[in-house]
Amino acid sequence: MLKIQAKLNRVVMHDKMLKRKVDRQENRVLYIFGSFVRMDVRSKELNLKGKRHKVGGVSVKKHSKAGERPRQWQGLLRKFMLYDVDKFKKSVVIGAKKLGRSRGAGLMEHGGSFWYRLRKKHTGQVHRGTATVSARPFMQRQFDRNLKKLPDIYRRAGF
Repeated sequence: MLKIQAKLNRVVMHDKMLKRKVDRQENRVLYIFGSFVRMDVRSKELNLKGKRHKVGGVSVKKHSKAGERPRQWQGLLRKFMLYDVDKFKKSVVIGAKKLGRSRGAGLMEHGGSFWYRLRKKHTGQVHRGTATVSARPFMQRQFDRNLKKLPDIYRRAGF
C-alpha cells in the first residue's frame, strides 16, 4: 500500500509540473497574440491623420464617415492602446485605456450616444445635450485577421 501511495504522489507532482509548463506556454501565446493585434491596430487602423477642408473660407476638421476607421487628432487612442493577459481566465484583453470619464474608444468601436457640456470661452455660455456617434470599428477587423495566425503561433510555441 505504501509503495502505491509513493508512486501516485510522484505522478501527481509530475502532472502539476506539466500543467504549470502548459500554462506558461499558453500565457506566452496569448501575450504574442495580444501584441500582434495591438501592433496592427496601431499601425493599420489608427494612423489615419485628421484632414482639414474649407467650408465657406474657413478651415474645418474633416471627420471620418460611419463605418470607416477613426481619424486621429491628438493620437491619444493610438498612444493608449494596451493589452494584457488574464492568467486566471486564460484570455487576452486588448483595448484602449480609459482616460478619465471618457467612453471614447467604446463609442468609436460600437457607436452610441453620449452626454456633453460645452462652455464658450468668450461668453461663458454653457451648452448641454446628447450626441449620437455612428460606429467606426477599428478593433474587430484586426482581431479577426490575427485570429488566423493563432494556430501558427501555437505551433511555434511548441504545442
